[in-house]
Amino acid sequence: YHHLLEEPHLDWLVSVLADSLYPPLVPAVVFILSAATAFTTGTSWGTLGILMPLVVPLTWAVLQANGMADANIGLIGDIISCPGLDYCSLATARSIPVAQEISRRFADITRQHDVGPLKLNISGCINACGHHHVGHIGILGVDKKGREFYQITLGGSSANETTIGEILGPGFGADEIAGAVETIVDTYLKVRSNPSEEFLATWRRLGAAPFKEALYANAGH
Repeated sequence: YHHLLEEPHLDWLVSVLADSLYPPLVPAVVFILSAATAFTTGTSWGTLGILMPLVVPLTWAVLQANGMADANIGLIGDIISCPGLDYCSLATARSIPVAQEISRRFADITRQHDVGPLKLNISGCINACGHHHVGHIGILGVDKKGREFYQITLGGSSANETTIGEILGPGFGADEIAGAVETIVDTYLKVRSNPSEEFLATWRRLGAAPFKEALYANAGH
């Protein structure tokens, strides 16, 4: 068992299982392997160290074999979102449904790559567990007279040159916020100087003006 998890046996094991394992069965297989390993070794930390080199590449290989693997790290589909009102008693607005709707609008991985590096963070209250204030696009959910509204900030960054996002203007309703994000992204694609200019660079060069105009020129906000 131990030798199976060493190179090159590990690569062979992953390739064999990836072609034969049905994706929904992966959690069950991992659970059984973990239980057996923990029972025989007597250590939970040891189980983690033993299985991690297998489980991570195996999961990725199974997803790839079934056409379910789209690497989107650092792209707009790689959303950071707090649990929001669905699961948190401190929240004032839902976060997960907003993230899901935005994900649906940008589900095409080719489109995500066309947009390029873009960090989108969502918080369901001012506790800011989703770190919306340092997202290139940040969304803060608030309660306004019993209704959920979402405030947008732009230009935040948690990189070396840390910046806090700037509030763009009045908030949007739950049924409007995903469309507002799409408008911001479409505006960025129109005004960037070239395809390699990233969102944050475009924001720092042009500021809020083109985004405000696109969002609020014909809106009743």
